[in-house]
Amino acid sequence: MSQIIKALVLAGQYKGETVRVSNVSVDGQGRKKAACSLANGTRANIFVTDLEILPPEPPTPNGRAKKAN
Repeated sequence: MSQIIKALVLAGQYKGETVRVSNVSVDGQGRKKAACSLANGTRANIFVTDLEILPPEPPTPNGRAKKAN
């Protein structure tokens, strides 16, 4: 299973949202864009310079996610 990379959007239309990054590409002018999934399920290409990578969450002791109360 691949690692899930999460990032905080620092600028632009999606500022303040946490997104999941699936791929990074470079366009013809050398600008890097990340293919991101937003919390509502839509996808967006966001400039890498507008993202701040969040540290990975530590795994839970039993290997399962926490239950919501």
